[in-house]
This record gives sequence, C-alpha cells and structure tokens, in this order.
Amino acid sequence: MAKDEEVFWNKERTVRVELMNPRLTVEGQLPLGNSQTVESPRIETSRFHLDTVLKLAALIATIANAALLILGYMRYLAQMELFGIARSEVSYSISDLLAYGYGAFLNLIFSGRPAQLVFGASVGVLVVVLFALFGTGRSSWRKDAATMAVAVAVAAVPAIPMLMGYVPAKDSALALAAKHLQVVKEDLRGVRKRFEIDTSQGVVSGDVLLANSEYTYLLAGNVVYKLKTENNVVVRKTYLEADLSDGRE
Repeated sequence: MAKDEEVFWNKERTVRVELMNPRLTVEGQLPLGNSQTVESPRIETSRFHLDTVLKLAALIATIANAALLILGYMRYLAQMELFGIARSEVSYSISDLLAYGYGAFLNLIFSGRPAQLVFGASVGVLVVVLFALFGTGRSSWRKDAATMAVAVAVAAVPAIPMLMGYVPAKDSALALAAKHLQVVKEDLRGVRKRFEIDTSQGVVSGDVLLANSEYTYLLAGNVVYKLKTENNVVVRKTYLEADLSDGRE
C-alpha cells in the first residue's frame, strides 16, 4: 500500500487547459466631453465674423446715442439753471434731446480744430477699449482689428445722411441770411436772433431761451419772461443780476 501511494505521488501528471475563445478584444469609447482631445487643433483664420461685427456695431451705436442724449440734456440743463428755469418746469422727449444733442455735436465738430482733435482722440480711445474688451487671445490681432474697423464703419453709416442733411441745409440757410443781411456769405459765421413778442404787458423784444407747446421763455434785458404759448400771457418774471468773481454785483 505504501508502495502504491509512493508511485501515485511520484508519477508525473500533465494538466491541459484549452481556451474556447483565445482571441480577446477590448473595445471602448471616449466620453463625449473629451472628444476634443482626439480632434485636430483648430486653425484660426484672419477673417472677421459677421455676427461679431453686428454686435459690436450695435454696441457702438448704443453708446454713441446715449452719449448724445446726455449731451443734449446737459446743455438744456445748463441753460435752464443759468436763467432761473427749474428742471421740473420743462419736459423733453427722447427725440428732442437726441436732436439737440446731434445738432450741438455737429456744431462742436465744425467749430474748430481743437474740437476735432478731441473728437478724434475720443473715437480712438473707444476703439482701443472695445478692442481690449472683445479681443481674444487665441485669434490673431489682424482678425480683431478688422472686426473692430468694420464694426465702427457700420455704426458710423447713419452719420452719412445726417451730415448730408445738416451741412448743406445750414450752408443754404447762411447763404439766404447773407443775402438779406447784405454781407458776404463767406464772412458770415452765424446770425444773432432777437424776437419781439406782443405780450399781455406790451411788446417785449429779446432772445428766446426755450420754447415748447406750453411756455416760451424770453430774455429781454435782465428779465426772463415766462409766457403762455397760446396767448402770450406773462406768467412770471425773473430778474437777473451779475454775480462777479470778486463778489461785486
């Protein structure tokens, strides 16, 4: 028995293992969020995009109109405060303030070289600020510059009919005024206007400060007359006195 056991343990035994499917295949997909890792790098072109141009043009036009609206309102406000007209007495529509702002801006631009230099510098600063805000680091500077230039040009398109309407009309008005004033048109820079109104207290001659559908403010001498527009009834008189820098009156 011991011999049989010894033969059993000393006998070489071979164990064979067969694989039924020896080919192993591992398949998988990358997550959707990491799909860009296997894509080829994007090549930035130097061309501008139309949607970016339109957005920038709309932004520039909005900023310009807001600035002109504030300009018109502040000019009215300065004039009213100086001659004793309270801000609550007069109400203006947005179109009135914009029209006054546009007119004041054009007169300022054509008034002289300093104003033109200030205007050019302001436009340059605006372009630089927008370039810094909307210029992307990945794209080329040529693309940003081209986009900004086209956007400024698109935003400035409404200024073309404004100039074509304002400048020739003012030039023809100056020619007509020069004819009646019997002066040379080239020497005429403007006209000083003085109004004469038949009020309830007699004829008053002066300069109209403000006029709307309700009231007319007339400066005659050192008195500001507030007149009802419908019947020229004097509602109020405001007497002006000089307030000099040295304290003298």
